Amino acid sequence: MEAEIANIVQAIAIASNPLHQDKALQSQAVSYLAQVSENAQGDEVWKLALELFIAVDPSASGRKYDSQTRLFALRLLETFLDSRRVESHVDHAGARLITQQIYTGRHHLSDPEG
Repeated sequence: MEAEIANIVQAIAIASNPLHQDKALQSQAVSYLAQVSENAQGDEVWKLALELFIAVDPSASGRKYDSQTRLFALRLLETFLDSRRVESHVDHAGARLITQQIYTGRHHLSDPEG
């Protein structure tokens, strides 16, 4: 999951920089983010998005990722939750976990102690 998170963060940094010199790389970053967004209904993407949104930087006692990254993550979570409302087999446990993680500010999905 760490490698996927790093890829998303890097793609957001490249795609959002209007002064980036390598337009082909910038286009690849935008395409990658679009692909991630298209897969936002998947069961694994919401975990990445939640981690991006709530992660805390322990050395700076603040959020680990910038506002652009957190906004992208929030949009992924919104897409995931909207898709679950439409589907007949709502994953209540997943939706409950997302809500709990956001409101309690737990730092890592894999850390049960938060």
